[in-house]
Amino acid sequence: SLRVPAALYQALRVNKLGSRICEIGPGLGRTAFFAKLLGIKKYTLVDLPIPSLCQSYFLACSLPNESFCFSGEDKAFNEGIKLIQPKNFMADKDQYDVILNVDSFTEMEIDVARNYLKNFIGKSKWFLSINHEVNEFSVREIVCDFPEYELISKNRSWVRQGYVEELYKISNLNQKNDG
Repeated sequence: SLRVPAALYQALRVNKLGSRICEIGPGLGRTAFFAKLLGIKKYTLVDLPIPSLCQSYFLACSLPNESFCFSGEDKAFNEGIKLIQPKNFMADKDQYDVILNVDSFTEMEIDVARNYLKNFIGKSKWFLSINHEVNEFSVREIVCDFPEYELISKNRSWVRQGYVEELYKISNLNQKNDG
């Protein structure tokens, strides 16, 4: 499966951008697994209840000495693996060095994807997207609606044919104008 080398690559990529990572729609949680092995301090996984259950089982079995936090638990959780539902993610004030999305933004309804992008502003400095461009919309098309996003790099994925890797720097323009 290409999922393992892809997850390892993604973990290496986010590790270069910081130690507080958030992944939207993390699949089984392989990237979180490799990221923790690489020394990532805090890894947050945002997903629906059933996938979160699978992720927590996989990660707890694979990383038995890791600290875990689940939706509705301690909001001051600073180290380990945090698994939360989208609603909780939208409401929380956690800060991340990078937010990662692989293979799901263009699978969502466009309004849901836009809501995530709006919510990232002020939560993270970086947004790394690895998605394909053959659905109704691309990540680049909806990111253009937000002046806070600056495209830093765009490359074809070396692991998955038809996928594009985009790195965006996120500015908090409201904060800049207030200060």
